[in-house]
Formats: sequence, C-alpha cells, structure tokens
Amino acid sequence: MTNRVPSIFQGKIALSKSNLPLVFVLFLFIVYSAFFTFMSIQKYRAFNCDLDLGNMLQAFYNTLDGRFMEMTWNGGDTNGCMWAGHTEIIFLLLMPFFALFPSAVTLLLLQTIAIAAGGIVVYLTTRHLMRDEYTALILAACYWLHPLLAPINLIDFHSDAFIIAPHLFAWYFLRTGRSRMFWGAIVLGILVKEHAFLFNGLLGVMIIRTHRRFGIVLLFVALFQFFILTPAIEFLAGTNQYQLQLEQHVFGNVKMTAFQTLWAYIDHFRHNLFSSHALFALLILFTINRAFIAFPHGLILVVPLVMLFISAGSVQSHRHAILSAPLFITLVEGVARINVKYRLRYVTASVLLPTLLGFLLYPGSLIGSNIREMLSPDYRNVFHYRYTPHDAITDSLIALIPPKVPIAADASLRTKLVDRQYSFINPYPTDSMRADYYMFDFFEKREYDDAWPARARAAALLRSGNFTLESFYDGLLLLKRAKDCPTFNITGIQPYADIAKPRRQEYAIEKISLVPEENGCIMHTWFFKRPADTLHHAFISFFIDIGSGDTLKVLHLATYTACRLEQLSTGNYHEQFYFDIPEGCTLNGRRHEIWLYKKPGYLPFFARKQYRTAELWNKPAVITATFSRKHPGL
Repeated sequence: MTNRVPSIFQGKIALSKSNLPLVFVLFLFIVYSAFFTFMSIQKYRAFNCDLDLGNMLQAFYNTLDGRFMEMTWNGGDTNGCMWAGHTEIIFLLLMPFFALFPSAVTLLLLQTIAIAAGGIVVYLTTRHLMRDEYTALILAACYWLHPLLAPINLIDFHSDAFIIAPHLFAWYFLRTGRSRMFWGAIVLGILVKEHAFLFNGLLGVMIIRTHRRFGIVLLFVALFQFFILTPAIEFLAGTNQYQLQLEQHVFGNVKMTAFQTLWAYIDHFRHNLFSSHALFALLILFTINRAFIAFPHGLILVVPLVMLFISAGSVQSHRHAILSAPLFITLVEGVARINVKYRLRYVTASVLLPTLLGFLLYPGSLIGSNIREMLSPDYRNVFHYRYTPHDAITDSLIALIPPKVPIAADASLRTKLVDRQYSFINPYPTDSMRADYYMFDFFEKREYDDAWPARARAAALLRSGNFTLESFYDGLLLLKRAKDCPTFNITGIQPYADIAKPRRQEYAIEKISLVPEENGCIMHTWFFKRPADTLHHAFISFFIDIGSGDTLKVLHLATYTACRLEQLSTGNYHEQFYFDIPEGCTLNGRRHEIWLYKKPGYLPFFARKQYRTAELWNKPAVITATFSRKHPGL
C-alpha cells in the first residue's frame, strides 16, 4: 500500500513551512528589541548618557506638571519650550505611555521598538516585491545588524530614531498602491523632526517620473515644512528667528544666511572627504555595493544625505537615522532587480556577510567599540555599561535630594536628576542660578570631558559662602544652598612658609593633620612644590585597612578645584578640606598613602594606578574618632 498524506495535512505542512521565515523575523525583532533595550538601560544606569536624554526627560516630566515641553537651555539659567530648538511633535504621541510609566526606561524602550520595527517593514517590502520569504528574512537581518543602526539606538534618546519606520512604511505603501497609508506615513515622519523635509524632497525628485502627482505633492510638502510649518512652530515655542537646525549643530552659528550655510557645507565636505569623517560612506558602499548599480535612482536619496553627513563630520551619530530608510529602500529595490537565480546567494555573501563584519569590527560601530573594550580591560569608553560601586554611591546621594527642588549638575549626572521630576536643572552651574543643590563627580567621567571648568565652578561655589558642603565622598561633591556660612569650607591654597630646601621630587608632603568632625574629617595638608613642566596633577589619599584591604579613596578637593597644581610657583602651601567617612568606619590603624596623579588630558577612572607618578606619603593615619553617620549607599 502506498503511504499518502491527506491533502488537508499537506496544506498545513506547506503553511507551516511558508511561515517559518516570518517566525524568524519576529524572533529577530524580539531579540533586537530585548538586547538594545537592555543595553540602553544599562548605559543609563551607569551614568554614561549625555545631555540629550536629560533634556527629553525634563521636558516630558515638566509637561506632566503643566509646563509644556519645558527644559533648561544648556548654559543658561532659564527654561523654555524645547520645540524652539527642534520641532519634535512626535513626543505628543509618546506622552501617554510616559504618563503611565514615567521613567527614562519608558523612553528607551519606545525608542528601541520604533527602530526595530524598521526591520519588519524591510521584510514586508522585500516579500511583496520578490515573493521570496528567505531573501526577505536575510535583508531584514541585515537591517538589524547594520553598523549605523546601533549608534542611533545607544546614543541617549532622540526623536530621530522614530523617523526610520515611517519612511520605510511610506515606500512600502507606495509600492503596494495604498495612497492613503502612504500619506499617513509621510505625515508621521514630518511629526518626528524638521529634518524630514530632506527625505520628502529627495523622494519627490526620485519618484516624479513614475509617480508624477505624488512626486510633485511631496516637493510642495517639503517646501511647506521648511518655510512655513517649522518656522511657525519655532515662533510659537519662543524662537526669535528661524534657525537652520542642521547648520546650528554643525557650525554652531545660527546667524549664518542660507547661502553662507551652503558654502560652509561645501567647504567642510572638501576637507572631510578624505578623512575619517567619510569612513561611514565607505561602509555603506561595502554593505550595499551592487544594489546601487541595479537601482541607480536610489542615489538620488542616498548621495545628498551622505554628502551632508561628510560635510558635518558626523560619525556614529543619531542623526544618521534619516539615512537608514533611503539605504534600505535602495538595497531592497536593487536586490529585486538582480536575477532571481543568483539573488539569495548575493544577499547572503555580498550583503549579510559585509554587514555582519561591519557590525562587529567597524570602529564607528558601538558594538565594535565595546568588543575592543572587552579585549582591553583598562580602557573605558563613553558607552560603558557596568554599574559600579561608585555609581551606587551616586544614586544614593541623588536619593537624598528632595524632589522638585532646583538642582544643577555635570552632564553625566544630569539624566538621573531629571528622572525624579526636578523643576530646574543645568549642566553648567554658576552661583547666579536658582539652584538649591549642585552635584559634581570628579572620579568617573567621560573621557572627552574637560576637567578644569567643573573644577573651577566647584571652587567658585565653595568660596562664595552661599553653599555648605553637604557631602564629599569617593570624588562626589554635593553642595546645598545655605543662608548661613557653612561650618567648614575650602579656604583655598595659600603659602605656608618660605623655606628653601633642596627637593628631589616635584612635590613633597611636609605634614598631615586629620581633624574629626561630626560626620567626617577635615584634612590639613602642608606640601612643598618645586618648578616642573608637567600638567594635570592631583593628590589622592588612600586609607587602607591592612587586614581586609578595604580602601577609602579621597581626592584632595582644595588642590583639585581651587588651583592648577602645575601653575603654582615654588614654595610651601597649605590646603584644608572636608570629606565624609561611613558609619562605623575609623581611620585609626589604616595606612595613609598619598599619591601624585597626572595625565595630559582628562582622566576617566581618575584613581587608576597607571596614572600614578609618585608616592608622597606612606604613614599610619593619626586619628582616634569612630564615625556614626551612615553614608548613603554603603
């Protein structure tokens, strides 16, 4: 007897096989969303977000409090509507989700899902054009692995991330003949940011021969957004003059005319074309390759945007989001024009493999950067995801600050501060601001931050007499506005005596005195300095428990903030400053070491041993008090 499978079961088996690529696509969508949401949250928790996430969070929280999209302008002491800088109307659609779950995590999750959705649109478009599920699956995987996508997802939170899916959907609906859905996607893209006019204008030029009416309307839509919609929104938000936002970000000069801006872009393009700023363009050619030849119309979309980013010197940026949809529109259309006999082999060997290599190895990819970091444990880059004990102490100090009080902080701390609905925040604090608290972090900072401005600002606040030193522990400084003069403060650096003694080292510690206070200790240091040409010095004390190895790190606050050690003249000096000591801890019996640190630039992980240049003090700590204050986080 011949074994035959009934036709009904054959249909089910065939249906199951045809759905297999779709199952993989949904699986990859979930994996991408879970992985990058986790990475984004870890980056946020570890204080490695920049100002932008803080800006967005403050605007969202203030909107819930009745102050529509209000944020503190960087470097100023007043608040204003963030739409005066960017017309990000899309945030109104995100507000209900944020109202239900008011947290940075909500925004980071929504951003990741919005980016991940683009891969599903790539799959749907490819399947529609080619009737090939497996080619569609591979191209969707290439989208999620593309090296330019990870920076968009992991550089804080920006509206730009929400522009990719609407533009991909617009092309999908155009190719499937659903005009109403097409215009809905175009409108959604316009709501994301003022930059959408670039895509609409270029798309209109590209399709004007095949879809004449759509192309003409798109050109008018682009002109309407640029000349009417964006200026009107900025005017209502409080802007006095129309700003070309791309020009503002690139050149930092909002007073340039349109002609001056165009000439500046041309000049910058000429200088950047053969530099590292053009590497991402080579990466695009490497991953898209033959698709450009098969679908040359895609160059109308891609080339102007690539030239724009080369001119801007924009590498590894969230602004590349507007380039993502044009790249994959070109790729899908190019692959659709390749002989079906070679199509699957081409997308596997010539698209997927280069994309995967770029994802893992390209220096501009954040994944590649972190692979290099894992291979070099001493290296810490901007996108470090490890939550350290220092981060725990920082979070505990933030928890001490009452909600909705004006507070100012450095950039790396700012995001966590606005996450608790603070009414005022500024990363460039001065005494003239309305802030009640100021917070600085001198140990774990981003590598490219300049050291001196924050040091000088902290010293100016301490010397003003308007603030008390609320806490100073592990390089973290918390200042609180006080009506009376504080019990202790920094008196600055003053000559101690004019004793001419021969010295072998550049610095020598003459004497140390530790005076117990209620919650900590005041350290007096007398030291001698001789002439030298070295730069960026700091004293760091280590109180080491010989038995357990437990160590209390203390940055010498006075000499780090009130002066530049390298600029002191030869002579003897005296410094004094306060620092916290945790509950139950005593310095008695601990070894007190003082090391000199230097590096020709800012020091991330300031207290690392490789930055030591000399040991200046190594004696038992002379103090008998045991401290009763429980330091937060310990």
